[in-house]
Amino acid sequence: GEPGTGKTELARALVRSVHRKVMLVEPKESTRQENRLARVQLAAYFSQKAVIIVDEAEDILNTENRDRDAAKMGLPTKSLVNTFFDQCGAKIMWIVNDFDGIHESTMRRFHFKMRFDGLSLKQRSSALNLILSKHGEAELRTEPFINRIAKDDFLTPGILNRVVESYSATKHLMPELPAQKIIPILIASHKPEQQKASFHKTSNEFYSREILTVSGDIDSLVDTARRFSATSAEY
Repeated sequence: GEPGTGKTELARALVRSVHRKVMLVEPKESTRQENRLARVQLAAYFSQKAVIIVDEAEDILNTENRDRDAAKMGLPTKSLVNTFFDQCGAKIMWIVNDFDGIHESTMRRFHFKMRFDGLSLKQRSSALNLILSKHGEAELRTEPFINRIAKDDFLTPGILNRVVESYSATKHLMPELPAQKIIPILIASHKPEQQKASFHKTSNEFYSREILTVSGDIDSLVDTARRFSATSAEY
């Protein structure tokens, strides 16, 4: 289903509801030769009563359009995936945004499939209320602009959570700016480029060209920035 619609959150909630532990197999930066399916196989071997969640699983499941070089890149073939499904006894939830590349023979091996479409207005409003409470901003529920925000069908729970999280973490830095000005700007920053025209018009009043003026020795500033970057990379 679509990104940010709550697939991973639901999977975690389902596992918790049956009092099982979660083993999450996420994608990671790796060598070209690593087959991610091997990590899932290893997790399955040690899972015992845990439930495995494989997030962003396209690299494993979308075998339909792979060429002969896929194996060299560490991507499993359809036959390997199907054999794993037939032999694996572990409980696994697979999460993908795009399922068009999953072969029909693989599809029929799932016990249950659920598609996540965009949320309805009622679902977005409910999600927004929960997210506001989660970040200690429940008092914003009564603000008229909250109802207007919920009507935007572009929004997903993932975006809403990131926006409210960002606002809650930084609002003390701008106490003079109310939430009804900051939150719409944060939301607009997540929109595709073609939808940002109105955002640029409304945000200019909070922009000051004075921040572009740098005083002092430029070489010294650049050297300080480089040393800070090198230091922070160690942590």
